[in-house]
Amino acid sequence: PNTNAKDTLIIAGNVTGFTTVDVSKIAETQSIDQANRPAKIRGVITVGGTVESNAFTAIGDVSFEVISYRLQLDDTGKVFDLVRFSDAGCNEIPEGSGIFHCSGTYPIEMEQSLGATDGTELKVLLYPETPVRTDKNAFVLTQSGSAGIMFAQSANGQAVAGARSGIVAHNTGGGGVSITVNGSVTGAAGDGISASDGAGGAGVTMAVASVTGFDTGIEAFGSGTGAVAVSAAGPVTGSGTYGVHAAAGASGGAVTVTAATVAGGKVGIKAVSSGTGLVSISASGAVSGKTGDGILVQRMAAGSASISLSGSVTGGSGGAVAAVRTSVQSGSSVTIVLNSGASVGAAARNAIMGGAGDTSMTVNSGAAVIGLVSLGGGADALTVNPGATINGSVTLGAGSDRLTFAG
Repeated sequence: PNTNAKDTLIIAGNVTGFTTVDVSKIAETQSIDQANRPAKIRGVITVGGTVESNAFTAIGDVSFEVISYRLQLDDTGKVFDLVRFSDAGCNEIPEGSGIFHCSGTYPIEMEQSLGATDGTELKVLLYPETPVRTDKNAFVLTQSGSAGIMFAQSANGQAVAGARSGIVAHNTGGGGVSITVNGSVTGAAGDGISASDGAGGAGVTMAVASVTGFDTGIEAFGSGTGAVAVSAAGPVTGSGTYGVHAAAGASGGAVTVTAATVAGGKVGIKAVSSGTGLVSISASGAVSGKTGDGILVQRMAAGSASISLSGSVTGGSGGAVAAVRTSVQSGSSVTIVLNSGASVGAAARNAIMGGAGDTSMTVNSGAAVIGLVSLGGGADALTVNPGATINGSVTLGAGSDRLTFAG
C-alpha cells in the first residue's frame, strides 16, 4: 500500500478468506472518532497471506495518535465501517443487514438483546478478544421471520457470563438456530445456553466448549421438522436440573448429544423424541445425575435410540433411579455400547434399566457394570466380551432374549 501519511491504511494482522480489502466504500471525509479523525482512506489494498477480521490498525495524519480499529467487511470483502477496537458492544453492520459484530477490548457489560423479524437471518459474531459479563442475560436472540439465528464466537474466545442466563436464542419463525461458542458460557441464575425453534423451524445445532447453568447447563428444543444436535467439548453442568436437555417434537428429526463430562442436579443427560427420529447419545467422560438418572432417553413414539459410553455414568440414590434409563415404546430398538473405560452404576444399585423396546447391549473389554441390569420387554440381547465386568444381577425380561459371553 501507499505509505503517504495522509492516505494510508495499514493492516496489521490477518483477515480470513480475503486477499483484497476494498475500502472504496468509506468516504474520504468520514469521521470515525472526532478526537482522532483518520486520514482519507481510498482505493484497494492487497494484503498478503491470510486475512482475519481481527486487529487492524488505521493510522491517520502523522500528527495524530495511532488508534486501533476493526474493519467490518461484507461477503465480498468490501469495508462497511471502521469500529473503535476499544468500544465494547454489538453493532449491526450494515444497518438492516441482521449481522451484528460484537467486539471490544473491554467487557460487554449490558445485556445484548438482538432480533430479526423481516425474513433476514440474525447473525451474531462475537470476536475472540471480547469478554462478556452482564448483570442480566448475556445474549437474548429472537427471530420471528422466516430465517434463522446464527451465533458464532471465534476460536480462543473469551468467557460469556450472564448474571441470569448466558445465551438465550428463540426462533418462533421458520428458520433454525445455530450456536458455536469456543469460550466458556455461564448462566449464574438461569441456564447456561437455552435455544429453541418454532413449529416451522429447521432445527437447533450447538457446538460449544464448557457451559455452566444454575438451572440447566444446555437446553435445546426443536418444535419443527429439523434435527436437534448438541456437541459439547468441555464440561457441562446444570446445578438445579439437567446438565444437557435435548428434545425434538412429533415432526422433528434426530436428537444427537455428543459430550465429554456432564453433571446435572437431577439428570445428567436427558434426550427426548416425540417423533420417529433417531435419539443418539455419545459420552466420552463422566456423566452424573445427582438425584435422578445419569442418562435418560425417552421415546414417545416407536423409533431407534443408541448410547455409546466411554467414561463413568452414575445416578442418584432414589429407589427408581438408574445410571442409564431408556424409556421407549414397543417397537423401538435400542443399542447400548459400553467401551473400554466405561463404568456404569447408581447409588440405588440400578445400573441400566430398559423399556418396552428391543435392546441390544454390548459390554466391551475394560468396561464395567455395577448393579442391576434390567433390559425390560422386547427381544433383548446382552453380549459380554472378554475383559468386561458385570457386578450385579441381569434380568432380560419378557420376549425372546439372548445372553452371550463372547470369547
